[in-house]
Amino acid sequence: MKQITTRLVASLLVLVLVIGSPACKKDNKTETESAKITLTVNGENFEPYLIQDADIGFGLFVVGSFSDGQHILSLNFDSDITEGSHDMGNLDSAYGMFWDKVNDINSGNIERYTSKSGSLVVEEYSAETGRLKGTFNATCATSDNKTVTVTNGIFLVFL
Repeated sequence: MKQITTRLVASLLVLVLVIGSPACKKDNKTETESAKITLTVNGENFEPYLIQDADIGFGLFVVGSFSDGQHILSLNFDSDITEGSHDMGNLDSAYGMFWDKVNDINSGNIERYTSKSGSLVVEEYSAETGRLKGTFNATCATSDNKTVTVTNGIFLVFL
């Protein structure tokens, strides 16, 4: 339980960093590629305008902030992530969070959806270059059991 609480607190810290970050693109590691995340939530397509990533010692975090100012996606992995499929319902290996109504954070109306099932497939990971590429899908729920379905998720980041 302590590990789960620690990861949730770390996720919230990353969320605060994204909300408070200036809107700038991460430097590309190659001349031809740049970080990218796309996903579909309940049939609506999303592509973050700002992507942040971090290796904080016990986990990797990839966060996308959307231009509407209302949504944030967070993908969280173990530091020793390996290529292959990972269960998005298992907080010990990989999980995702989707925040809705982010602009309402001061009023407490923000909705946090945490992955309950699904998969995250790491297609490619290089510790040397930091290139991390994969796909994801999940069913996410709030504490009062509102759900969203995340499909068609793809990501490419440079840690």
